[in-house]
Amino acid sequence: MTEGPGLEKVLLQACNDYEQKRLKDLLSKGLQALGLHIDGSKVLLKPNLLAGKASEKAVTTHPEFIRALSEILLDYGCRITVGDSPGYESTKKVIINCGIMDIVKYHGLSISLFNRKIIKHHDGISPYKRFTFGEDPEDYDLVINLPKLKTPQ
Repeated sequence: MTEGPGLEKVLLQACNDYEQKRLKDLLSKGLQALGLHIDGSKVLLKPNLLAGKASEKAVTTHPEFIRALSEILLDYGCRITVGDSPGYESTKKVIINCGIMDIVKYHGLSISLFNRKIIKHHDGISPYKRFTFGEDPEDYDLVINLPKLKTPQ
């Protein structure tokens, strides 16, 4: 686990499959390690939604990962929104085609289409000082970025 100059925290853990019990255990331990206070939080889950491909194509964050984390957060009374800004299609189309929409519907989650243009300025260590977002991170108590890590086996 590493922490950035502000409240940013990063946790990287290996998991060899998407079996729900194993995922939920790993994610629960990860949330505890991060020391997050999540009870009743308004949470944005930001998976990598590059394109609406089936999960076995490994283009987007796997739907079972979204399911496991959502169920954990819902147990803490969180209000969850799922969203990203895909590279090639609309957010809604990608969520439907990659299998995340079934989870959104089943658990009553919200969707953000990332169609806003929010400008934020930051004077941190990065040479970049101006950032454009499709959703305002300050509208949420917690933003959880869920990238799809693509590495050779």
